[in-house]
Amino acid sequence: MQVLPFTAGACQGGPYSYLIYSFPPPAELEVALLENFAGHAYLESREDTVRLGGAFDHLGASALSTLDSEARIVQIAGEMTDP
Repeated sequence: MQVLPFTAGACQGGPYSYLIYSFPPPAELEVALLENFAGHAYLESREDTVRLGGAFDHLGASALSTLDSEARIVQIAGEMTDP
């Protein structure tokens, strides 16, 4: 898990969740599943899966490392429980 702090600024992840499914040979297919409150859509074009994969990589690079994310979560949890 990684924390994406507000200081990272605007990110290209978008307001909706998505999953990218990669299938091994012989299919060698990637499918992106976009979900929102109104429903879902499957995107199968190479252009779409590359774009969404790039957005995911950008989010991961903009986020805190896993160790820094853990420290931030512990810090915030401590602030919430201290009287």
